[in-house]
Amino acid sequence: MGNLPGGLRAALFLLAAATLTALPLHSAENNLSWSLVRVSPPGDQTAQILYSLGFEHINQIPEGFELITAPSALESIRDAGLDALVLDSDYGRTVAERNDWATSLAAAGDFASGSMGGYFSPGEVLAFVDSLRAGAGGSVIGDTTVIGSSLLGRPVWMVEVSGDTSGAAPEVFFNSLIHAREGMGAMSLLYFLRFLADNYADVDSVRWLVDNRRMFFVPLVNPDGYEINWRQYESGGGFGYWRKNARDNDGNGTHDDLKSDGVDINRNFSYMWGLDNAGSSGAWSSPAFRGDSAFSEPETRILRELVAAHNFRVALNCHSYGNYLLKPWSYSPADTPDSATFNRLGALLTARSGYTYGNATSALGYTANGELTDWEYGDTLGGRIFAWTAEIGESYLNFWPPAGEIEPIAGKALPTFFAAARAAGFWPTIELVRVDQVAGKPRQWSVKFRVLNRGLDGSARPYTVVLGQSSSGAKMIRAVSFDQFSELPDIHSLVVEFAPEVYQLSGSLVFEQDELTVTSSPLSFTRPATDISADLDINGKTDVFDLLALLRALSRGVPEGDDPARYDLNEDGALNVFDLLDILERLKNH
Repeated sequence: MGNLPGGLRAALFLLAAATLTALPLHSAENNLSWSLVRVSPPGDQTAQILYSLGFEHINQIPEGFELITAPSALESIRDAGLDALVLDSDYGRTVAERNDWATSLAAAGDFASGSMGGYFSPGEVLAFVDSLRAGAGGSVIGDTTVIGSSLLGRPVWMVEVSGDTSGAAPEVFFNSLIHAREGMGAMSLLYFLRFLADNYADVDSVRWLVDNRRMFFVPLVNPDGYEINWRQYESGGGFGYWRKNARDNDGNGTHDDLKSDGVDINRNFSYMWGLDNAGSSGAWSSPAFRGDSAFSEPETRILRELVAAHNFRVALNCHSYGNYLLKPWSYSPADTPDSATFNRLGALLTARSGYTYGNATSALGYTANGELTDWEYGDTLGGRIFAWTAEIGESYLNFWPPAGEIEPIAGKALPTFFAAARAAGFWPTIELVRVDQVAGKPRQWSVKFRVLNRGLDGSARPYTVVLGQSSSGAKMIRAVSFDQFSELPDIHSLVVEFAPEVYQLSGSLVFEQDELTVTSSPLSFTRPATDISADLDINGKTDVFDLLALLRALSRGVPEGDDPARYDLNEDGALNVFDLLDILERLKNH
């Protein structure tokens, strides 16, 4: 099926989705409900007990903690010696009503247009990608390709974005909805995909990135779990909070609650699988049930085979919520052998999004074993992948923010996606070292700079550093060209020349490759105000009368008693045609 034309493949996808949707998953799913629960007493001990029971997202309040769960999980909380008070017994419906109200007050924009309160339904995720392929992204978004089938036979599909024709560009892996209730992660991934498609033709930095990377997107890792949540919403039951896949652990033919069914796919990978019962659980009832064995679930095996078939340098695994970027290790508070590189790149990935950076222990307060990010870095073939987990969205908005919040949240995450793709290969930046006057030429200055690489790979292709076109007050004497990037941070010089009687330069140094502006660095400095005045007739300004005075001096000589140095405007020690060119430039600037 992977070799079928895109349109036929999309049609088969939709037919398969419609067929699966028409068949009941299990008869009791429309009766699922989700409760907002307050757990007390407050304090770290309570938090650690909740983490050990598999509850990751707990919001601290003065009275203790709030969390969302199926009613059947209340028993395990109370059995652990904690008080559990149900604040809302149908929280999914409450959130849907809240979001409807919020949407009536704030427009959702053209992106958050899905049928699930702004979020795309399973079929709409595919339709959205197809719409990008049919539009601006058609030249760089490849065909959707089936890479496997879920537990219930739904297609898990992938799409590649690249303008690389060599097949040798660094590879990047983006995925979402490994946890079925984390729709904000998927919407942010799709927003980034749309950003690339919409800006490829017109924005140099986007075009360069797409042409120099191979980016692979799997938006729906857990299609069965997401379908459960979609059906609940579609049937009028509000938002669903099903997290795991659709494995019927107890074999009773229903997915009636979280007490017994589903495997947490993000605890089913082989690296440190089942290390302890704090970072995952062997109990069906736990939200973090790890499965009977590593890779017991088809969804994790699909990702294992995908990763084995590629050479991903960077992976970004999209979750929600909390505005965190998490590095390995998740199973332990210890640092990885590449912690310096992780921390350097992590600072760049969070520089504009402002996400909190750390590992699971330092940022979230709990561990997780058998988890995808750890496996991608610690236990994959073909070299380690620099992998991060992005927890996207504001904590106070929980798993399903209102439609009006979807695009702002995705926009906040966008720089992290872009930086992750940059990190996989050559990521140039220009570092200004100093500026020096060129000896004997007071208006010429040498700008000293280095080209540094922030990314994981270098570049064997030529590039150039030039003065930005928007720079005012000076012109470039010569650009600096390179055959390829050198790992040694040598200092290079670009010479600029100020216009006469112009002393301030405000502009940029620009890195160009393949005739595209890849990046730039601000450049601003002031030179000493030492130019000889061109006010030769001493009338208080430089004007056409000074030009006439210079022409007379050139043709007849300097008037008797006048200082010849006043007419040497370019300070080369002689009265000549270059002084004429100098005053003409001054007149142009004035």
